[in-house]
Amino acid sequence: MFKRPSIRVREPCTTISDRPKEGTFLYSIIRPQKCPPYEKELVYMQNYDNYIDNLRKSYEESGVEFKMPQNVLPLPKTEPPSKKKGVHINFIEDVVVKLNVLKCGKVRVKLLTQMATLHEKYFSKNKLPPVKTLLAALKAVGYDEEYVSGLVSKIENNKNAMNARYKKLELVFNKPSSSSKKKKKEPEPEPEPEAEDEPEEEPDDEENEDDDAAPEEEAIAGDDEDDDENVAEEEYFSDIE
Repeated sequence: MFKRPSIRVREPCTTISDRPKEGTFLYSIIRPQKCPPYEKELVYMQNYDNYIDNLRKSYEESGVEFKMPQNVLPLPKTEPPSKKKGVHINFIEDVVVKLNVLKCGKVRVKLLTQMATLHEKYFSKNKLPPVKTLLAALKAVGYDEEYVSGLVSKIENNKNAMNARYKKLELVFNKPSSSSKKKKKEPEPEPEPEAEDEPEEEPDDEENEDDDAAPEEEAIAGDDEDDDENVAEEEYFSDIE
């Protein structure tokens, strides 16, 4: 027979459960605040009258009582910004004439030849005039100080931009081709040391051999002569007997 297992003892809970503190994310989920109602923002219409007429017709066709929208307003009238009338020179090579009428009735005529001089010396030859000369000419013609002061920074920016573009063009057109790359120089073979011509010693050796052989022959010849003398003496004594 099967026995029933012993009942498992339940352990007491030792963890303490704290509620989320106010201001935390969990607290905002458990106790959410009331959402404020949506407030319509003001909308400005350019053709306000046409918009209201079309809206009224739409209400009448649908059988709904027309209500004037409170959040739609016409565009406020604004004045366009006033443009400063500056001096504009249409033709650089022309001489500017200024007339000044005095109270006495005299008329003073002033000729401004600065721009014509710049055109003759620089612009006609595709050259840029010095900055100081150009600014002085513009001031004399009648350009305001604000325009003249802003022109200096524009000229510097143009110079920097032209220098940057010129460097890019140099990299494009002066780019070394792959064939003109320097090849690794192969190590040249070292020249072998030339064998020095040794002096010929063979003739000296032969001469020495001849010299050595001569005394031997003389010695041999001397021995032969001694033998001949001895033989002749023996013959002589033999004849006496």
